[in-house]
Amino acid sequence: MQQVNDFGVNIYFKSLKYLFLGVFLLTCVNTNSLAQRREKNDLLKVRNQLGAGINLSALEHNWKAPDSLLQYNWQPVVKEIIDHGFKTIRLPIAFDHFAGEKAEIPSELIKMVQDIYEYCNKEGVHLILVYHYGKLFEYNTDYQIDRISKMWEQWLRNFQNKGYHNLLFELYNEPTLDRWVWKYAIERIVARLRQTDQQRIFIVGGTNYNGYVQTLELGNLNDSRTLYTFHFYEPYLFTHQGAEWTIDKSYLTGFPYPYKKNRMPALKGAIKGSVVYEDYYRYYREATKTYLTETIKKLVADANHLNMPLICTETGVILNVESKYRENYLRDITDVLSEFKIPTMLWDYNDRFSIRQQNGKILSPVKEWIKKSR
Repeated sequence: MQQVNDFGVNIYFKSLKYLFLGVFLLTCVNTNSLAQRREKNDLLKVRNQLGAGINLSALEHNWKAPDSLLQYNWQPVVKEIIDHGFKTIRLPIAFDHFAGEKAEIPSELIKMVQDIYEYCNKEGVHLILVYHYGKLFEYNTDYQIDRISKMWEQWLRNFQNKGYHNLLFELYNEPTLDRWVWKYAIERIVARLRQTDQQRIFIVGGTNYNGYVQTLELGNLNDSRTLYTFHFYEPYLFTHQGAEWTIDKSYLTGFPYPYKKNRMPALKGAIKGSVVYEDYYRYYREATKTYLTETIKKLVADANHLNMPLICTETGVILNVESKYRENYLRDITDVLSEFKIPTMLWDYNDRFSIRQQNGKILSPVKEWIKKSR
């Protein structure tokens, strides 16, 4: 009889043990879920505060000597940008140009960027640092992953515990690798950098120059402090007309926006089936606000399904374009991106895609966009 009672007691206590274990595990799951929700909410809060942004093209000018770039008088330009009402400045930097073979970021550059950040922080403006003109190739990928990580680790250490809500790091501008090689590379870079800093918000995009389709193909990296960027310059025939760095795609000029049949330039020098030829014959469809809206609408829907919070870190129009058409495009693209609540950084403030007029004032659609974004 005693053995029966002991057996019943043992069953009872074992049941209690498993019950407590189940409660403990359930609590852990709930705690983790709560922490993940908080992380996501915090990330989205930062994203939604980025507002109207602008690219400051200067420190990525790798055709100039590094010493001359370190003499850049940034303060009056940054003050102008802030006075115009922009809430985010994206600062492209040619890391390799400064760092050399040893991949060591010069202390002078770090000090300059620290000063820029402190100025922006004081004025309530976000700053995004971007690695421009990267040397990530398919034939020496692991070596370059190590090199890129080393350079970013220096920035992480120098900004440790500073600006986690207003200083973001965009890890690589416009990769061009095969998408699987790029995914392999960026996953390893993020994993390595997280060993140095768990809190910094990273920005990553897809290959094909941060194409919006390729950003979706990259997918969610399973990192709770990462935003996903795309660059949007469609239709390319319009936004880059006359650009000498893509002469095979942009040598034609005189394109109107929105599309007007009687204002179209003649198609010349294009082989049937070439990029220019194909883009020319669908220009009537793509150079419209309807096309921009439908494209961004689908992008946002797909990104939401993949749980990829989006931002657009580049869009704009080259100065070669007639002023009224530039203004038409900038008004439409900022309207569309605002409609779908995508924080956007125009390219750029005062360089080849400048949003300023000759008198120093900014173009009216940009001014209207800034006002609506506040």
